[in-house]
Amino acid sequence: MRIEPQPLIAPDARLIVLFSPKAACTNVTIWFFQQLGRIAEAREYSRWPHRYRLQPYYDSALYRRACRLDLTGFKVVRVIRDPYDRAASSFRHAIRARRIMPVIAEHLGDPDMMTRGMSFEQFMTFLESVDIATCDPHFRLQRHPVEDLL
Repeated sequence: MRIEPQPLIAPDARLIVLFSPKAACTNVTIWFFQQLGRIAEAREYSRWPHRYRLQPYYDSALYRRACRLDLTGFKVVRVIRDPYDRAASSFRHAIRARRIMPVIAEHLGDPDMMTRGMSFEQFMTFLESVDIATCDPHFRLQRHPVEDLL
């Protein structure tokens, strides 16, 4: 099973970067590719750095090699966000993107939510009722399994 988001690893810098969606993840990804010396390549690939992260970077020989290294001596940078601010950001994301709203409506037993809309209180009720260790990464607990090892 692949844990998302996968860590960002810069083997030459002996650096691992862990982040969570809705916690400055785009800025962190841009910063990381700058540290890795691949920012120009990432920008050429896509304006959205996560496209580069998800395709060329994670599929690269560099990343596959890095995943086989002994990472115990690497520096780990973990970027987190205040949980309430992150919940508010995730709520705005759910309202704008709407892809998660049918899941929330079904989970809360509110079929009218898709036409009426969702309140922040309903969203928080949803978050209180899901397993935050395994749910959508945008709402998931800001803890990565790598943290248990390093």
